[in-house]
Amino acid sequence: MGCGRGTQRIALVIHASIVVPIALVACPASAAAFCQMTTEGGEECSDEGIPLAWETRCISFSVDARNDQNLSEEVVRGATQRAFQTWTSQHCNASDKPHFYAQLTREPAFCKEAEFCRDRGNANVISFSETWPPRRLGERVDLNPNAQASTLLSFNTRTGEIVDADILLNAQTWSFQQCLRENCLGEDRTRLDLENVLAHEVGHLLGLAHPGDEPVTATMFRSQNPGETQKRTLHPDDIAGFCAIYGARALTLPCDPTPVGGFEPDCESGEPCRVAGSSGCAVNSATADARPSENLYWLATILGLVRLRRRRRLRLAGDRARPREDMQVGVAPPG
Repeated sequence: MGCGRGTQRIALVIHASIVVPIALVACPASAAAFCQMTTEGGEECSDEGIPLAWETRCISFSVDARNDQNLSEEVVRGATQRAFQTWTSQHCNASDKPHFYAQLTREPAFCKEAEFCRDRGNANVISFSETWPPRRLGERVDLNPNAQASTLLSFNTRTGEIVDADILLNAQTWSFQQCLRENCLGEDRTRLDLENVLAHEVGHLLGLAHPGDEPVTATMFRSQNPGETQKRTLHPDDIAGFCAIYGARALTLPCDPTPVGGFEPDCESGEPCRVAGSSGCAVNSATADARPSENLYWLATILGLVRLRRRRRLRLAGDRARPREDMQVGVAPPG
């Protein structure tokens, strides 16, 4: 679809987490050291732009567990579930009800790209990339080769609503493991704790930016060391950030976690989809650690403005198609 009136503008923003600390950006003054991403600020603290957040607060995520690092599907899915649960288990304002729902799908993903499709269904995917950056993404942006992982958000530039998110793990540069004890460094100084990395990236997925130079023990602090596990546990400032975005009201369940355009976890079969921006229309792509190869501008039409494939049935872990009032938020059976 062209750039006519009535379309919704969708931008892609990329967040990379790195090991070596870089120059730090101060956050706007606040009672707690947390920052929310904006349409203008990328992963850094910014007073400009519209704050980014999920409007539905009820999403699904899919795991592509294929990797060359001897990590089983059970280990990868378990680490991903726990990383999400670290955030979604938080209860704000003394409420005993969830404030954000994220559920692992039963169906695995087959997608090592990060993209928001305008002509078919989508999925919020966590995957390993043995080629960094992934081929199709590398044609659009220049990722930091030393990044441990990158979280890519697609959002409405007019409202700040996040509509899609993908987490890519840099398996070309780094090795991932699931530590069974605190600080399991060992001899290989390129090995990272998978759950530690994912807990940080899920914070980005929820709309949180790097908080600046303090506190260094926060899950959202910009760097981490090989073998580190402390990001698995949220710092009070991380919790304050989550509750500032999602804590105003508790979720009313049931809710529908189906992605925009329907559920489609396979981006490898058939022809590549028309990603946001393939029309050549203009929306800014803001990055920090991931550098745009050009100042690319993209447009996507969503929510019924494009012709979509027949929706694939979304199946959640635990055989529940929709979360229920009595379901514990963010938790699915291990493995």
